[in-house]
Amino acid sequence: MKDDTKKYLIIGGAAAALLLFSKKSKATNIVVETPTGVPRVVSITPSKSKRNNPLNIRYSAANDWLGKVSQVGDSFETFKTLEYGIRAGVKNLQTYYNKYGLTTISAIIGRWAPPTENLTGKYVEFVCGKMKLSPSMTVRYDADTFSKLVSAMSEMEQGQNGMVTVSEVKAVINKYSLF
Repeated sequence: MKDDTKKYLIIGGAAAALLLFSKKSKATNIVVETPTGVPRVVSITPSKSKRNNPLNIRYSAANDWLGKVSQVGDSFETFKTLEYGIRAGVKNLQTYYNKYGLTTISAIIGRWAPPTENLTGKYVEFVCGKMKLSPSMTVRYDADTFSKLVSAMSEMEQGQNGMVTVSEVKAVINKYSLF
């Protein structure tokens, strides 16, 4: 370990987290307990660790998400736990599918990450590669498919070390009976 890296042990209730903080990268590696109860290491920036928002949902005063702790003026929503952030992501994508009729990866990502702000084509290509689907193929409306979709999108949004896994998404979907 380099000299510019510090170790911190934080104990809160029954959970313990080992933080490795590098002054150079400003990244933090945290061992977290996931919604499935399986610990994993995630590498996140301080703002991501505070937001619990794996899909980077934009702040809106109109959204009254469960577990929302965002403040007026925030750019992105903030949630009490990662579980709430995953739930909000799934609910948002369900709205895209059911209310707006966005049923393909291309259509969903086109609205989620518009070309005015993102490299939408690359985003679509990435998610399609992870899900092994073509951009114009209709996405099945079920827990398995949406778990893969949210996991792939979280990897695109947060990077491989900050993504949520398919099993984590599925656990949230099952807990809140989202399908």
